Amino acid sequence: MASWEEMEKGELKLDEGLRLTTYKDSVGVKTIGYGHTGREAVEGRTITLQEAEDLFETDFEEAVTDAQNAVPFFMALDGPRKGALVNMAFQLGATKLSGFHGTLAAMDEQDWNGAAKNVMNSLYARQARARATRIAYRIRTGEYAIRT
Repeated sequence: MASWEEMEKGELKLDEGLRLTTYKDSVGVKTIGYGHTGREAVEGRTITLQEAEDLFETDFEEAVTDAQNAVPFFMALDGPRKGALVNMAFQLGATKLSGFHGTLAAMDEQDWNGAAKNVMNSLYARQARARATRIAYRIRTGEYAIRT
């Protein structure tokens, strides 16, 4: 069975999609590769698949660190729930993940239904409904949803 890290990398790649030429994402941020928004995302730039993979690996590790720093109980969670928080950190960043006070408080109390409801009642869910629904499912059940 794959580790939660490998599972989450697969989820993130599906969520983010791959574009080798810089584009503006749904909120107008210059992006390249698998959702990379760093200095490499320069208008008109094209990268190789290997460069996209390298950027993704760096971004994934940063998201793990961000989730660990934002969530004091991160290490006590099961893999799918860790992955859910890493996915959110990857998309939103550490500061916005830290702002999910109700969600994180409910998770700390192992109130999985409450935490999932908080995710679905957020601006995040209004802007990325399908993704947030998968994240909320994972938080509620501790399982990866089957993608259809």
